[in-house]
This record gives sequence, structure tokens and C-alpha cells, in this order.
Amino acid sequence: MAQVPTATKLVVSASQVYVGEPVEFTATVSSTGPAIDGGTVEFRAGSTVLGSAAVVNGKAVLSVSTLAIGRYRVRAAFSGTNDLMPSASGDNGTTPIRTIAGTGTPGFSGDGGAATSARLIYPSNLAVDGAGNVYVVDNGNNRIRKVATDGTITTVAGNGTGGFSGDGGPATSAQLNNPYSIAVDAAGTLYIGDDGNNRIRKVDLQGTITTYGGTGISGFSGDGGPATLARLRVASMAIDAAGTVYFTDQGNGYVRKITPDGIITTIAGTGTSGYSGDGGPGTSAQIRSPYGVGVDAAGNVYFAEISNHVIRKVTPQGIISTYAGTGVAGSTGDGGQATLARLSTPGGMAVDASGNVFFNQFGTNQVRKVAPDGVISTVAGTGTAGYTGDGGPSRSAQLNDTEGLAIDAAGNLYLADSSNNVVRRVDGPVTLDVIAKPTFTTGPTAAITGTPVVGGTLTATPGPAQLGSTTPAADSFTYTWAADGTTIAAATARTLDLTPAMAGKTIIVTVTAVRDGYVDAADTSDPTAAVAKAAFATGPNAMITGTPVVGGTLTASPGPAQLGTTTPSAESFTYTWSADGTPIADATARTLDLTPAMVGKTITVTVTAVRDGYTDATDTSEPTEAVTGAVFTTAPAVALSGNAVVDAVLKAVVSAPSPAADTYAYSWFADGSPVVAADRDQLVLSPDLVGKQITLKVTASRDGYVDITASSAATATVAPASFATAPSAAISGTARVGQVLTATTGPTTPAATTYRFAWFADDTPIAAATGESLLLTPAHRGQRISVMVVATRPGYTDASTRSSSTAAVATNQAPSVELSIQVPNGSREAALTPDGEPTIRRGRTATVSWTSQGDATLRATGALQKLLSDAYGTAPIPANGSIKVRLDRAGLHTFRMIASNELGSTSASTSVVAVRAPAQLTVQAPSRATPGKTIRLRVDGLGFGERYVVTVAGQRLSRTDVRADASTLVLRVKLPRTLEPGEARIRVTGRSTQRTGTATVRIG
Repeated sequence: MAQVPTATKLVVSASQVYVGEPVEFTATVSSTGPAIDGGTVEFRAGSTVLGSAAVVNGKAVLSVSTLAIGRYRVRAAFSGTNDLMPSASGDNGTTPIRTIAGTGTPGFSGDGGAATSARLIYPSNLAVDGAGNVYVVDNGNNRIRKVATDGTITTVAGNGTGGFSGDGGPATSAQLNNPYSIAVDAAGTLYIGDDGNNRIRKVDLQGTITTYGGTGISGFSGDGGPATLARLRVASMAIDAAGTVYFTDQGNGYVRKITPDGIITTIAGTGTSGYSGDGGPGTSAQIRSPYGVGVDAAGNVYFAEISNHVIRKVTPQGIISTYAGTGVAGSTGDGGQATLARLSTPGGMAVDASGNVFFNQFGTNQVRKVAPDGVISTVAGTGTAGYTGDGGPSRSAQLNDTEGLAIDAAGNLYLADSSNNVVRRVDGPVTLDVIAKPTFTTGPTAAITGTPVVGGTLTATPGPAQLGSTTPAADSFTYTWAADGTTIAAATARTLDLTPAMAGKTIIVTVTAVRDGYVDAADTSDPTAAVAKAAFATGPNAMITGTPVVGGTLTASPGPAQLGTTTPSAESFTYTWSADGTPIADATARTLDLTPAMVGKTITVTVTAVRDGYTDATDTSEPTEAVTGAVFTTAPAVALSGNAVVDAVLKAVVSAPSPAADTYAYSWFADGSPVVAADRDQLVLSPDLVGKQITLKVTASRDGYVDITASSAATATVAPASFATAPSAAISGTARVGQVLTATTGPTTPAATTYRFAWFADDTPIAAATGESLLLTPAHRGQRISVMVVATRPGYTDASTRSSSTAAVATNQAPSVELSIQVPNGSREAALTPDGEPTIRRGRTATVSWTSQGDATLRATGALQKLLSDAYGTAPIPANGSIKVRLDRAGLHTFRMIASNELGSTSASTSVVAVRAPAQLTVQAPSRATPGKTIRLRVDGLGFGERYVVTVAGQRLSRTDVRADASTLVLRVKLPRTLEPGEARIRVTGRSTQRTGTATVRIG
């Protein structure tokens, strides 16, 4: 029975450990069958065998802590069994392969979910960023998709519709057209080979897409200039550490690059298809169908020539050579030098950090590798197209038309298994670094804070809050204190309390940084100054109690009962008393008796705290108030006599204090404010005191005694006085509109200082009439005027008198009236009559209008009186107005109106003649006339101002006119040229009256 292939995968518990620390190796052995139980796994670090472990349930585990310092390529080798083939981790072709994106079914789905559940269409190329995210060119969907490290898939560029759009906007909204290749730089910026658009597109970290190279027109141009102005055709791309983009311009037969400044140049190819130039400049070599491209850490560029079946290399100096393949198609040479091996249509490429060059072979559906030593091997694919092998050895898996390759920082190889519509991964080698236990690169900087004085405390830094001050951060710090270089017993805390034994000595501290796995780092501080003798932290607070008055006693504090008020407590206090700053002889007790010699002086006391071993601490009190004399035993009593009214006199009534005063001083107040210049025993109440209450303060003085002051009770509010006699009030002048009335008045007792006036019309105050005189206006007509005179004096209540009223105010304008009559144009029959009256047709209506002045009373006579009576009834006729009158009677109609007021009366009249209208017009014309000639017509009977129409033989003449006067109208008319010979009737028609008249004329 044939053995089943196996795959071995190795996981190390840490990629880096300190020498002597344990590290655990776990090997997982898998096959296409059930979990493996049996066989052993041998673990090696480089050439050193670390040990072996049995395989249980598919796993073998080994823990090792004996590795020396160094970097190891760690390998786990499964021994195999009768049924299972041996395999090893990191061994080409025996490490597991698995699918990381795609279901194998073409389509578009899955964004936001697991990449292994998503559908792709012909993923053509791959790139991996520094974080391990895999970017997939989803060629058939015109999208770029991203597989995050947690396995989630999303779209990062392309909206799924083939085309070109979106530059300057979100990449996910842009159109791509047959995208085929991709690369990512160290910063995470994406570069997309947008093949159908003949462009390289760029997606920045904000997701904005722009064109990085190409004009969109297929062809070859632009070397030495901006890439965005060049013509190109991109098959594959790679980026070096400096950000230079290399790409195969397959359609033109070149390998080109775009530097970070955007300049495009050619590094290989002449544009002529062939195979030549090895050992010379790449730009002079002939190449054929360049496809995949890669770049190593040294700057060497590798590219696959599909049609030449070789991998070629261009050095940083520009020299080209063949790196793999003989130029003859085939798949041979594994285990030997790559330059002797046959390749079959090499395509996509990738270069890892160690310089291994990986490429796929379209012709055999395999992935091969050329190691830095030039040895070639197969790492994936059986050589038969298909989709099998996930979970097993990569060399036992079937691939189908693998296009692009990519390698992550850990060395894992990613394959774009294009025709299977999936992305697959082959695990890379495992490395382990064993390093020496590190030292702090930055240790602690020891320092001491605090004052070196007995009783004080010193503190070392850094402390727990400064663990991060070392590099790396310390886990903790330890401390050792010394006095004058001698270690202080048991002094290992961060702080040190200073004792009297340390006085005069300098102090240092050694701070040691401790971190697990690191060598301790220590530093010793600079010494402090010598520890000084202690001082009171809190000295005495000197104060004086007692009243500074002759005969009294002052007491100083603190006293013996307050020894604990200092820090530390005092053992005793001493006292020194002073008067106005001069020490008082023999005054050293805690108390001081005040003598007359101290009157007027301020007293202070200096209190000194005393403690053995401490510097004395002193404090001087605030000074007392100046020492005063004796005080009166009783105060004077103060009362006021008199009435609180303006111009009255208030007098002080004072009873003596005990003992009796030598003198008194008086201060008068109004509502608490001093009354100016009022310092006698009586006060005359002035007008400015009205409304205020008066009080009196009396100060009693006696030699050797402190002045004493007493106040009276407040008076009632000072009231204003009243006039003994009020002012008289009278009016002089004529009560007529336009005249001025003047107020007259007589004297008051006492005399008023000012008078005010208020005028009334029919007992109603006249607005703003406050002057001594009043101009009578038409508004006052008919009203009776009076005036009120108000006398004022400061401190007195106003006194007023109102005059008698005048007679009713008369007008100053004689009456006038004007009367007129208006006849509508259509109602006039003729001009004025010989007597000058207007005329109107009988039965028509005219308008009588009037205007009047002088506030006159209006009345009318005759027919007008009745019309006005009907219109206004008993109401007065308005000063101006009009009324309609129908004139049914032929003849003269006269209307009269009379205007009257207190100055007299006047009248006015107007007339109109009503006439009968004629029944028809009279037209006179010549007996003969010629067509087209002008004839003269005479027309009688048109109304005044009436328009008319003229027709001749039924033809209306275009001219119309307005009658010029009230008698006969003579006009000239031109006959139509079309009139036939014979008699023709001429007709004139009035437009308003519709009266007509005719005449006959012979045409010939």
C-alpha cells in the first residue's frame, strides 16, 4: 500500500527568548486522512538536534531552555510511518498549503465577511503590506480586494464597472479596466496596474485614487519625463524600500521604473524582441515578453521572460544577466543550479527578505524557487492543473494557471491561483532568536530632594511614579542611604528621617533599577549639604490680649499652657515688652501693667520659644491701639426742643455726664448726614431739610478722659411751611381769536420766589399753556378762558388761586361763500347765453358746488334750500360741498347761499339756462361736386362739444372732428374718388345725441 503524503507545520511559543529561558516547539503533522497518532518529530535549531517527541492526535511538543545565544532556523521533521510519508516544516514542498480567499466559484460576493466565503473572478496578482494584509487583484470584477489579518475581505478600489473614472475621489467609486497587477509600498500606498486603461493608478492612505503613470494611450514614450505623460503597458509591478516602482512593459518589450519624484526610465530592453545582451547594460539587451518582476533588498531587479523561458537579473549598476533557465522550455533541474534548469513559461514573481526568488511556471502550473546560492527547487504544484491539496504538502497540491505571487514579512508565500478563482498560502520557515539578557540602555539618575536638617525627611528620586524614566521602564527601584560615605543601617526606604546623630554630615543615596530579565542598573546621587541643626518648623505666634487703657493690664500669648503650639513643642517662652518700639525697662513678665506714661503709645511684645538643640524662634506681636486715658462713668443725655418745620429753631437740651465735662461739641445730622456748618447748640431749619429727620450728637470732653458722645432721638420729619396769604389771579386782554390774554397776580406772605401758570378753556386744562400769557387760536373760539396762578417758595407748600372765566372767545374772520355750477360736456347745448349764463339741455343734471370760510353758518334759498334740506336735514350745511340738481324746466335757474357768523353775513349765487334740444341736424351742401374733390358743408344742431360722423353714399369718411362753437359748424370734406356719377347722399350724425341730418349732391 502506498504511503500517504504528509505536511508538517511548526509553531514556536516566542520568536525571541533570553538565553536560559524555556521555549516551546509545537509541530502539527497533517495528511488527507484522520488525525495522526504515531511516529516521532525531531526538532532542530540549525544543525543542532534539540530532541524528539511522539505525535499524539496530530501534534508533537518539545520544551527547550539550553540554546546558546544566536539566530536559529528551526525545523521540525516528521519521521513517517508505514502508512505516512515523512515531511518537514520549512522544507520546500512539504509545508502545508491552504486557501485564504475565494470559494473556487467565480463571482463577486462576500465583502465584510470571511474571505474564504467570498467569490472572486480570476485573481491575477497579489501584494502584502507590512501589517500582513493581503491585496488581491480581482481581475474579472474590475476591483482590488483586501484580506485583513483577521480573514475579513473588503473592496478597496474599483466599483465593479469596467472603465476609467474617479481620479481625485474615493478609490471604491472609481472605474478600473482589466486591472492585472498590484504593489504596495512601506507606507501602505497601493499601486495598481490598470492594464485596460494603459495606466498605473495609486491609492493613498486616505483611500483617494489618482493616476501615477501613463496617459491612457497604449504605446511607448516618455522616458526621462513625468510618468503621467508617458505611454506604457503594465504586466507586473514591484516596489523597493526607497519607493521606486518597477514594472514590466510587456506590450512594448521593456522593463521600466518610476522613481519617487515621478520620473520614468527604462532599465532593460531595446524594444526589439529577442534574447541577447547578458553581461552588458540592460538597456542594450533584447528581451521577449517580460512578465513578472521582483526586487531584492540590495536593489537587484528580477524579471521573467515568458517566451524566452528564463529569469533575468539587472543589478543596481544596470548590468543584465540570466539568473535561471537555459532558454529551452521544460521543467527540470530541481536541486541543481538554476542556470542549468529548464523553465516552462515563467510568469509571476516575488522575492523574500533572504533573497529567495519565487516564480510560477504557466506551462506546468507549478511554483519554483531559486535560493541565494543559485539552487532551484519546486515549492508548490504537482505539474497537473487542478484544485486539490489544501491542508497537505504544497508540492502535492494542484494549481491552475497561477499568475501572481507575494511574500509577507514572516516568509509566507501567497499564490494567485487564478483559474481556480482562489488565493492560497504556503507557510514559510520559522526562526528563533536567542539573545543575551539585556542591560538598561538608560539607567536611573539618582537625586535627593528635601532640606538636610535634623528632624527633616529626605526623598530619593526616581520613585514608583518614574518607573518609565529608565529605558526600558524599571519594574521597581531599591535604595541605600549613607552618611559621610558610611551606609546607614536599615535605611533602605525611599525616604530618610534625619536624626540629631546625622547633624554636620553629608547624605547620599544609591538608586538601583530592577527589571525582570535585565541586569540591574544603579546610580549614586550627589551628596547633600551637611545636615543642619534643627529649627522650629512652626514658631510662636505672638499676640496681646487686654484693653490698652491706663490702669489696665495686657497679657502676652502663647503662655506656659501653649507650649505645644510650636513644632516641635517649646520647653519655655520668654517675653520682651516695648512701647512705640522702645523696650520697656524690666518688662519681661508675661503681663504688663499700663501707666499714664504710656498714654498715646502702642505696645508690642516679643515672644521667644526655647527648646534644647533647636535654634530659638521668636515672633513679635502686632502693636496694640495707642494706650488711652480713663473713661466717663456716665454719658450726657441729649434732647431737642422746637418744632420740625421750615424756618423754625431747634435747641439742644443737655444733661451733664459723670464726672462733669469741661466742654461740649455739637454736630447736627439730617437723615444721618452731617448738616454743613451746624456746630452750635441750636439749628434754624432751612428748606433743604424738608422731609428729613434731625438728630444731634453732643461730645463731652474732660482733661485726661476719653471723649464721650451721646445722640438725641430723631425729630419728626421736617415739614414745609405754609403761605399766610395766597396769590390773586386775574386776566387782562380781549377774548378774540388772535388776541393775547395775560395773567395778573398780587403779592403773597411770605413773598413767593416764583409763580407758575395753568390756563383752562371751559374748565379743561389747555395743553402746554403754562406761561404768563396765552395766544388765542381758532381752536379757542366759543370757549371761556381762565387761569390758575401758583405761588412757590423753597420749603413752603404751593399756594394757588384760579381767576374768573372770560366771555366766550369770538372769531376774527368775516364770513365768505362762493357758489358755482358745473354742466357735464355731454349735457351742454350751446355756449353761454348772451347774458353770460351757461346752458344745459332740459332734463339733464348739473352740479352746484360751494366753498366758505370764517366758520360761517350756511343757508340757502329757493330750490337749493329744498335740495340741501333733503340732503342734510337739520344738520348744519358743511363749509364746503356740492349737490346734484336735475333741470326739468326750460329757462333760467338761479341758486343762492348765505354765510353768517358773529362778524356779519354775506351771500353768493350762480345761474344756468335749461334749453330744449333740436329734433335733427340741418346739413347744407353744394348741389354739384366731383369725386376726389373737397366740398364745404354747413351743419346746425350739434350739441356743445359733440363729436360727429360723416358718410357719403354710405361710405364713412375717415375724418371726425369736435364742434368748435355753439352755433354753426362749417367743415371741408374730401369726397371719395370711387363715387359713381349721379346723386349721392351726405349724412352727418352726432355721436352723443344720435341726431342726424342729410343733404344731396350730384356727382358728375
